Amino acid sequence: CPSIRIGAASHLLLDMFNSKGVPLLYPWPHRFHIAAFALDGLGELTIRALLALGTIYLMGLWVLHFWKGW
Repeated sequence: CPSIRIGAASHLLLDMFNSKGVPLLYPWPHRFHIAAFALDGLGELTIRALLALGTIYLMGLWVLHFWKGW
């Protein structure tokens, strides 16, 4: 199911933005991270708001596409 794969990949990608990182190559102790953001306060609120707005936008596109098919 593509939605499960997309969800798992996005979860790993978003986890790479915290300071702990993600152990992509598990037995190897190295953790991969893109940036180390402290997600508290305004930083977390900003990221959550952007993700929520992006989700609403994509859902709107999906609904418009679905309604066009009728």
